[in-house]
Parts: sequence; structure tokens; C-alpha cells
Amino acid sequence: MQEKSWPIRAADPTLKWAARSDHGGGIPRRIVIMAVGAFAKVATNVLNSTEVHNSETLRRGDR
Repeated sequence: MQEKSWPIRAADPTLKWAARSDHGGGIPRRIVIMAVGAFAKVATNVLNSTEVHNSETLRRGDR
């Protein structure tokens, strides 16, 4: 029986630099993740607090 080749390459060596601790200019990953989360929360709150001024037209387009 012939062995099948796997379509996904295992552990691409060109991305090993991304796992280094000094990658990202010295900014810890935790701070980056917290900043992205804070930005997402602010953006969500802004979008959730917007007011639709022409809701009848918006609802009519949904039919």
C-alpha cells in the first residue's frame, strides 16, 4: 500500500521567528492581547450606542 502525502506541511521552518521571545520589538504578548481586547471593547460599545435615524427604510430593505 502506498503512503499518502499529507497536504499540510508540518511546522513550517520559515515561521519559527514568530515564536521567539524577542519577536515583536520587545512588547510582551500579554500587553498586545490586552490592547487589542480593549480596542475591540471600545469599538463594540461605540457601535452598540449608535442611533439609527431612518429605521423604517432599514427595516423595509430587510424584507
